[in-house]
Parts: sequence; structure tokens; C-alpha cells
Amino acid sequence: SPIDVNQAGAEDLILIPAFSPLVAQAVVDYREANGPFRSLPELQQVEGVTPQVYAEARPYLRIGEALGVEAPRPARFP
Repeated sequence: SPIDVNQAGAEDLILIPAFSPLVAQAVVDYREANGPFRSLPELQQVEGVTPQVYAEARPYLRIGEALGVEAPRPARFP
């Protein structure tokens, strides 16, 4: 399940495959200095979060609570 970047500490963020310990701490430091992230692309403002790092980390991140909503299934019979 994705990690909420506005709640996670550096020890949680280092579990993200693309994040080094330095990047994980930089995310926490940025959040403490600038407030909660409003969108995931904003992570690219953090030093060390390059477009490649962001692309690799994105599937493992979220903001806020997971909705737990299942995608609608197509009808079995047209």
C-alpha cells in the first residue's frame, strides 16, 4: 500500500525503492519547512528528487487516506 508523504518519517520513506536515506530526509525537511505537500509532483521541488527518482517512487506514494474504492467492472452482458 502506498505511503502518505505528509505523514511518513524518513525511516518510512527509505523503504521507497528510489529513495536514498538522504532523499528521504530531504523530503521530511522540505515538508517541515514548507508545510504538507499539496500534490505528488511537488516532490520534485525537493533536492535529490529528480524526474527519474519521482517516476520510480510515484507508485509507492500517496497524499491523504487511501480511498479503498474498487474500479468499476464492465458489465458481463452487453
